[in-house]
Amino acid sequence: MRKITVFVLCFLMLPVMFQFSAMAIGNNNNFRGQIEKNLRNTFRQMEENQVNQPTTAVEIQNRVRNEVRQQLEEQKQSFWESLKNKFKKFNRTVKITGTVTAISETSLTVSDTAGKVYTVNITDKTQLRRRFWGKATLVEFSVGNQVNVIGRWTDDNQTTIEAVLIRNLSIQRRWGVFFGTVTAKNSDNFIILTHKRDAQTVYFGPTTRFIKRNQEGMSYDELAVGHKVRVKGVWDRDLNQIIEVEEVKNFSLPPFTNRPVPTATLESTGSPTPIPSDTPIPTSTM
Repeated sequence: MRKITVFVLCFLMLPVMFQFSAMAIGNNNNFRGQIEKNLRNTFRQMEENQVNQPTTAVEIQNRVRNEVRQQLEEQKQSFWESLKNKFKKFNRTVKITGTVTAISETSLTVSDTAGKVYTVNITDKTQLRRRFWGKATLVEFSVGNQVNVIGRWTDDNQTTIEAVLIRNLSIQRRWGVFFGTVTAKNSDNFIILTHKRDAQTVYFGPTTRFIKRNQEGMSYDELAVGHKVRVKGVWDRDLNQIIEVEEVKNFSLPPFTNRPVPTATLESTGSPTPIPSDTPIPTSTM
């Protein structure tokens, strides 16, 4: 990683180095020509203005030399300012980790562990990723999510970021099985108590399928507290929520019915047959 950084830095410095070299060579070669040009301009101004000017050639030459040096100094200052701006632009890359405190259609508000608040702008080039690098959408983001942000500063106060990548550590894409018992019902969600993940809030939408254990369709109104269900959707591990629910299967409907237990009956087959008594075995005599 360090070698790559050095290579990129050297690559960015090439135009600046060429410019500096050209300036240095050009300054040495053109210094005399610049003095001669300024001398001619000075004499021309003296003739036009007819004012008191330096009378000796040495004074005129020194004056022109000072002006040329001043111009060269100004060019050097401009060069260094340009160089500083290039490095400043190069160092505007930023990486932060924080908690989402607000969401809009084109930006996030993120607060880091020190309490500093950032505005993270989202463009058409911003990549949104889940915890394990699956593609995400802004609809999946919620207030309270933990995020990594990589981007560029857009202001000198370093509070606004144009995001290149936003990774949401709180979203894990899983179309798996979430078993639980319904403990509460609301207008657009219900709560289930799972075996290993404690309580989870299940958010459903118009495309969510509610079915009974026999695959027969059902409505949300038929779901009741105490029913055993299976949910498929996207799990938000930090907020304990299941969103984008695809299916809810109710194992408590239709209700189980008690089946009669068969009982055994004895049937009479008539009088019992007497068992013959033992017949004595004859013994032989000698």
